Amino acid sequence: MTIKENLEFLNKLEDPTAKFIISPLRKQLEALDYIGLSYLTLNRVTTSLSGGEAQRLKVIRHLNSPLSDLIYIIDEPSVGLHPEDIAKINEILKSLKEKGNTVLIVEHDPDVIKEGDYIFDMGPSSGKNGGEVTFKGTYKELLSSNTSTGNTLSGKHYLKSNVREANNFYDIGPVNQNNLYNVITSVPKNVLTVLTGVAGSGKSSLIKAGFAENDNAIFMDQKAVQGSNRSNLLTYLGVFDSVRNFFSKETGLNKSMFSYNSKGACPNCAGKGYIKTELAFMGDFSQICEVCHGKRYKQEVLNATINGYSIADFLDLTVDEGITFFDTETDIKSKLQSISKTGLNYMALGLGNRYQLYQVERYNV
Repeated sequence: MTIKENLEFLNKLEDPTAKFIISPLRKQLEALDYIGLSYLTLNRVTTSLSGGEAQRLKVIRHLNSPLSDLIYIIDEPSVGLHPEDIAKINEILKSLKEKGNTVLIVEHDPDVIKEGDYIFDMGPSSGKNGGEVTFKGTYKELLSSNTSTGNTLSGKHYLKSNVREANNFYDIGPVNQNNLYNVITSVPKNVLTVLTGVAGSGKSSLIKAGFAENDNAIFMDQKAVQGSNRSNLLTYLGVFDSVRNFFSKETGLNKSMFSYNSKGACPNCAGKGYIKTELAFMGDFSQICEVCHGKRYKQEVLNATINGYSIADFLDLTVDEGITFFDTETDIKSKLQSISKTGLNYMALGLGNRYQLYQVERYNV
């Protein structure tokens, strides 16, 4: 049964012996119902929960705890939530505080930020241009601060005046999945359509089922980007091959030499950038390769440069730095400009492996 159905069932039980079990169980289920998870069945596999559902479940787990003087660190509880659910989350977070706990929330949503008694703003920008505390104070003081967050929250917003009219539609249904029963609808073509509603109302179920067999449908969700431990940002975008072609043309070396998975790989670490040592009765130990110093390539490749940049130096550049690297328009530059427009301009081009090397350095230190 769902949480809501279980609450109705528990309310009918009057056995005095069972009340010691029923009372704490009812408290947890009532909290889950309040926070908008009443539609979940108790046999629901936790791995099938969405990110928002899982995080709310974690919060509720601690809601009725008698402990105090704890530090609760909650990372973006508003992600994927309806405004109505956010208001409920705020009430629960405040109840944790009222028990004498410290509650620290990492958040972007104004409806959550304004509930804070004290606010830190990080910046001033992203990546290597961030890492500083740019503001400390109240929400009212934040609005008058000259930070990216303050300027955005205090800015005026306007509704768009012109709405594109749809001439054709995608017919969906009948859809019978999860809580959807014979749902039939039409989605307009060639316009920007938003599907909204409280969490668990069936939004994702309707769209995924409705377009599952449409060959032109491309689904993008918040799951981690799939790739191997040898992938990087350029690999995923499908332009690393063009980068190798560019370096080959400009330096005269064979294209395969600019692949750390092929002929160009450092012979000592096989292009990983680090050496991993397996210890029989202890955890594995990793250290930066002493031959290539984490650059992954053999020396012959590192000596081949364009304007003083080797392929390893290029992969260490950020997206914006990568754009300025090219004097003329190329498909690589065009792709990087698209990434920059999304706000990911601070990411390193060789991000995948550079993050691994950072973890190795940090762990060993």
